[in-house]
This record gives sequence, structure tokens and C-alpha cells, in this order.
Amino acid sequence: MKRLIVLSLFLATIALAQPARERAIAIVKRAAAAFSAGNLAQTITLARQAAQIDPNYPRAYTWLGAAYQKQGRRDDACAAWARVVKLSPNGEDGDRARRGIRELGCGGTALDVKLEGRLTSTAGIAGLAYSSEGAFLNGAGADGAWRAWELPSGRLAQLERGDGYALSGIAAFRDTIAVGSGGGKVRVYETGNGRKTAEWEFRGTTVNGVAWSQNGQFVAVALGDSSLRVLDAKSQLETARVTNEQAATGPVAFSPDNRFLAAGVGTETRVYQLPSLRLVRRFTGDSFAVNAVAWSDNGQLLAGSSGPVVRVWDFNANRGVQTLRGHRLTVSALAFGKGPILASGGYDTVLRFWNAQTGTPLAAYNAHNGQIRGLDFTADGKKLASGAQDGSVCFWRMP
Repeated sequence: MKRLIVLSLFLATIALAQPARERAIAIVKRAAAAFSAGNLAQTITLARQAAQIDPNYPRAYTWLGAAYQKQGRRDDACAAWARVVKLSPNGEDGDRARRGIRELGCGGTALDVKLEGRLTSTAGIAGLAYSSEGAFLNGAGADGAWRAWELPSGRLAQLERGDGYALSGIAAFRDTIAVGSGGGKVRVYETGNGRKTAEWEFRGTTVNGVAWSQNGQFVAVALGDSSLRVLDAKSQLETARVTNEQAATGPVAFSPDNRFLAAGVGTETRVYQLPSLRLVRRFTGDSFAVNAVAWSDNGQLLAGSSGPVVRVWDFNANRGVQTLRGHRLTVSALAFGKGPILASGGYDTVLRFWNAQTGTPLAAYNAHNGQIRGLDFTADGKKLASGAQDGSVCFWRMP
């Protein structure tokens, strides 16, 4: 008789729980649709409702974790992912949660980066650069236009439509900005008033990368004809040239002391001494082309991305330091902040932060819906802007 009573109570509990689970499932389906539509606030509201109705339904917390992570709310996302793993350690939801935990570095050494704001460009972002001591953020558009947003308001202050070719590089020095286009031109503008002050044209080829030395003396241009050019910003004359007949040139970056130029050349990250462009280093990576290069603020570390992997070298010691793995697809943007802090982004839409010296992953955020192509820190390293092919631009505050 006693066993019969216990069994009856157990069956009654199941009967009561089942309608709750069914209601939670229906609400979570709406949460999933909201997430697909990009409505993160609605996703969170619905997922919370589902979790209140059925606190043991793992998928409710799965969508909570996904939405929190995309909003850049690391602590909330980590808590949601931990709940999923507890409820569904061996299921599909548990696998997704463990991936989120790895991406965010939950429970480990973390960098508490805050998403401060965002804006949307009417065209995809091909590159970003702060100018005028952070008073403006400049965007290279996939539609060929240069845009300058006034900060912190985000007001579009300048729009120059260019020659119709997609922009392929952008670099700033103080209140001036240089943009390179697929039409083979590099234009220089004043950020404040939009006045064009210089233009270089390279006939029969494309511009693959642009960089400006930190002392403002030189502009470097990587071209589709496999050559590198260094131009004097004041006289507008070419000062040096090197041609790499067997490999295409891509991204370029000046060292902080203005003595060296790093360039992606085929599958190698090469370093040239200025002003002669004498080759002094050749760092090899994988079989993929180098898509991004960046120097640390003291010039000791040099990073280059090849496919989904980021390699870090000690430039002075002429040796590899770290191989950073975590991105699932090609990395197309790199930027160093203060010290060894390195930001990376690419085709998998995830923004990652690393300690480039130790190789420690510090944080990961999924705030974009397209390939990340632009990353730039302010000069003091306190803020980072990230821009993607979907036109989204996010503003991050460093701890």
C-alpha cells in the first residue's frame, strides 16, 4: 500500500511537470526565433520566462547563454553555460555550453571588457582607425566610402564616396586619414573638415594594405602587383620600393619606433628596415596567406594571422613565442592594446582577447553577425573599436 502511494505521488509529479516542460519548450522556440532575428533583449526575456516555468529545462539556459555572450555580458553568460552543463552534461546543449565556456574563458583568467555602445554603418566595414586623439572613428567601407563618426555621439561627421571601388586599407595620423581602394588609389583626408589633401594613383593594380608611421613621416602601401611602396607623407614622393615577384603583398604595419615595416607577403610575415626597405626578418606560418599583422606597443612582439591561427614572434630575439588557436575560421584583423594584450577577429565573427606573451586566452565576445575586418585601439589602449562586414561597429572599454 505504501509503495502504491509513493508511485502515485511520483506519477502525479510527472503529470504536473509535463505541461510545464511543454510550455517552456514553446516559449524557447520563440526565443530561438528572436535570437535568429537579432533581437537579443527579447531572447533573454523569453528564455528567462521558460526557465521560471521549468527551471530544469537546459535549452532555456542555452539561449540565455548565447544571448548574454553576444551582448558581451560575460559573467551572465558564464553562469548560464554552467547551468546548462549541470542539467545536460552529455547532450547537445552541454556541448554548446562547453564551447561557450571555452570561448569566454569562464572560471579562468579573464579580461573584463565592457561593451559600451554600438553603431551601424550603411555598408560593410573593411577597416577602422581612430584619429584626432580618439575624437573620431574612421571606417573604410566595402562600398568604397570613407566615413568618420564623431565620438562619443556616434554622429556621422564625414562621408566621402570615393571612386566606387571597395576600400581595402585605412590608417590615421593625428587628424588625417589615408584610405586605399581596389581601384589602385590612396587618398588622404582631414578628418575634421573632410578636405582631401593628397592622392596617389597606382595604375593597373589594387591597394591591398595601407599603414602610416607613428611619426607621420611615411605612408606604406601594399599593392596587388606584389610590390611594397613607401611614400613621404609631406613631399608625396616615393622613397623606397620592393617587389616580391613570387608572392602577393597584403597587410602592412609600422613598428612603434618607425624603424621597421612588417608586411604579409604570401604565407610569410616579413620585416623591412626603413627607409631602405632592406629585408631583415622572415617569419613563416602555415600554408595560408597572411591576412593581418600588428606590433605590440613596445615593438617587442609582432603578430601575424594565417588562416585561423595567430602566431606571435619576439622580434628582437628573432624567434616564435606563441601560437594562438581558438578561432574556427580565418582571422582577418589584429590589434595590440597596452602591453601584451592582443585582440583578434575574423570570419567566425568572434572577437577574442589574448595575452600574446603567455598565449593565455582572456575573453571572447560574439557581438557581430559578420566577418570582423576592422580593429583599432585608442592611443592609450583604454578603448577598442571593432567593425564587421555586416556594418556593425562596437565600442569596448578595457579594464
